[in-house]
Order: sequence, then C-alpha cells, then structure tokens
Amino acid sequence: MTSSSANPRLSPFFFYMLTQTSWFLSMGIQFILFPYLVTEVLQESGTRVGIAQMSLQIPALIFMLLGGTIAERRDVRSILMLIHTLAIVPPLALFFLMQSGQLEYGFMITYGLAMGTLSAFAMPARDTLLSKVTPPGEIQKGVMLAMMAQQMSMLAGMILAISGNFFEASLLFILQTAIIIIGGIGGWKLPAMPALAHYKEQGRIAAIADGIREVFSSPTIKPVVILMFFVGMFYVGAFMVVLPLMIRDIFQGTIVEFAIAFSCFWGATILSTIILMKFAPIARPGRLLGIAACSGVTFLTLFHFEMGFTAYCILNFMWGLGAGVTMALTRMIVQMEAPDSHRARILSVYQLGFAGGAPLGSLGMGYLVDYFGLYHAVLFPAGSMVLVLLYLFARTRLLHVKAPGTP
Repeated sequence: MTSSSANPRLSPFFFYMLTQTSWFLSMGIQFILFPYLVTEVLQESGTRVGIAQMSLQIPALIFMLLGGTIAERRDVRSILMLIHTLAIVPPLALFFLMQSGQLEYGFMITYGLAMGTLSAFAMPARDTLLSKVTPPGEIQKGVMLAMMAQQMSMLAGMILAISGNFFEASLLFILQTAIIIIGGIGGWKLPAMPALAHYKEQGRIAAIADGIREVFSSPTIKPVVILMFFVGMFYVGAFMVVLPLMIRDIFQGTIVEFAIAFSCFWGATILSTIILMKFAPIARPGRLLGIAACSGVTFLTLFHFEMGFTAYCILNFMWGLGAGVTMALTRMIVQMEAPDSHRARILSVYQLGFAGGAPLGSLGMGYLVDYFGLYHAVLFPAGSMVLVLLYLFARTRLLHVKAPGTP
C-alpha cells in the first residue's frame, strides 16, 4: 500500500480504472458475440432475438436496487472481487458448449441471465467506489475519465471480436475469461473501501424505499432518472434488436460487419466524451443534455429509410455522438447531486432507470419488428421519445440543471 500511495500510477484510482477497463473490455467482446451467436449462428427470429437481449438486461429490474443497498453496507472492494470471480464461469461454459457443438438458444438465455445478474451488482459497487477514489473537487473529471475508460474498453472489445472471423469464435470466450481475471486482480490491489454509513436499524427493503424517495424528492435527479428509463426503453431497445437484425437481414453481414457497425457507435461516444472533458466543468449540463436527447430521436427516425452499409455506419456514428453526451452528463449530474449518505442507492436507481428500461424495450422491439418490419418498427420508439422529452422539458427542471457554484 505504501508504494501505491507514493506512485501516482499505482493510486487507488489507477486500480479502479484497471477494474473498470477489464470489465468493459470483456463486455465489448460479449456485445458483439452474443447477438452474433443468436442471430447468425442460431438464426433466431426477431422476437427470440429480443428475448435473448432481454435476458442480459432483465436482472437489473430485479437486483439493481438491492445491489445499491449492499454497496452501502459492505466493502465495495470485496464485492467487486467476488463478482469478477463468479463472472469467469459463464464465458467458460459457453466455450465448452461451442467446442462440443451443443450450443442452444436456452444456453444463451442462461448466459444472459447470469452475466446480467452480475452486472446488476457490479454497477452500483463501481459507481460508489468512483466517488471514494476520485480526489475532492474533481468528480466531473473522474466521471468523464471513467466513462472514457468504459467506452474505449467496449470499443477495443468489439475490435477483438472481429478476430472471431479469422479463427474459432469460441476462443474469444477464453480471452474474455482472462480479461475478467485481470480486473479481479485490480480489485484485489485496491485498499479496503468500508461503507460510509451503516443502517443496522433499517432493513434492506426500507433502505431501498428510502433511496427511491430521495431520488423522487430531488428536482435535479428525478428528471434524469426518468429520462434514462425511457432512453433505455426506446433507444437501447432499438439499438440492441433492430441494428443487429439490419446487419443480418439487410446487409447479410458477418461478425466483421457486426463489429464495424457497433464500433462506429462506440467510437463516437468516446469522441464526444473527449470533447466534453476538454470543456469541463460544464456549467449548465441540463441544456446540453436536452439537445443530446433530442438528437437521438432524429437519428433513430432516419433508420426508417433504406440505405447502404456505409450510410448505416455513418448514422450509427452520429447517433453515438449524442449517446456519449447523454451517458456522461446524466452520470455526472447524479454524482454531483447525490448526498454521500444515499449515493449508492441513488446511483442504483439511476442505473435501474437505464438498464431496467432496456429489457422492456428489447422485448417490445422484437415483437414490433416481427409485425411491422425493420424499417417501420423504428418509428414507434422515436415517436414515443418525442412525447417523453416534451413532458420533461415542460414539467421538470431538466433543462435548468447547473453545476455547483454556477450562478
């Protein structure tokens, strides 16, 4: 520990970033391989693709709030080490199933539920840890750096997934396992991070309810959580179902096209985060957040029109620019506004809004695609998001959120 404090490169923030990077690098590999296996290898319908994607996301609805409560009552370092240990099992299981030629749809659902559950507990633990390892007064910078690590790692994982086109794709699950182990080592090198507060007289259900009340009593956090729920439902649902099916059914793509298209999106989120860092601190994040959320409606609507693969990738890139701004600013606002006593629970409600809306959107988009076709299905989430934004702009203080100390 002494050497860690003496060398800035080995500070707690360094090991936090190592853990963050490894997790999302492995998720980047999963982000390409999971829909590729369901759509291309198993050749499932739109509805079954939606259900499979939902299996990755539905555990957030069940466990995210519990994860936030546990993160406040336990050493978050120990939580992350346990999660990384358990997370090596699902990719190893898929590797052996693919090697034996026994891959089936049901196994993909099991994998999705397992990794989704681990993510539901990992997210509030990591978010709580960030506020503890970031120097005082630098929370905006810390959030931006963590977001950049997340996005760059996701992109790198997708690029690694392209290699599945040149050798047996199942071997990528071995690589995913090794990366997760490295993240666990990073968590082990962190100092102990005991909870800031203990609520021995308060049960877990009461603690969860207290965190929800805190969110909905805040004029700044409440609209952000509402926005992210519908972003998850309408934007992420379309992203996770419609885009992979377009690659398969319209462009007859391989895993290379999958990786290229999704890399365009995540590469854009990295670029927008870098630009935000250049202008940080952002004095009025609410206004910029409103513009970014509106851009998503525009780009999602454009998927209604026929286009070539190059135009499709450009549109993904443009959509990713707005998505990067949205993800960074919403997380920044919540980190700035949440009190220490409720931060983990508030962050878990925020994550629940984002991750909890996604499975509903994925399931709904699967049905819409089967009934209305790919081009018409995208109009439903785009039109619905217009109504959500009109409500938030007119009835909440979302556009008026300011950074602390801003006049």
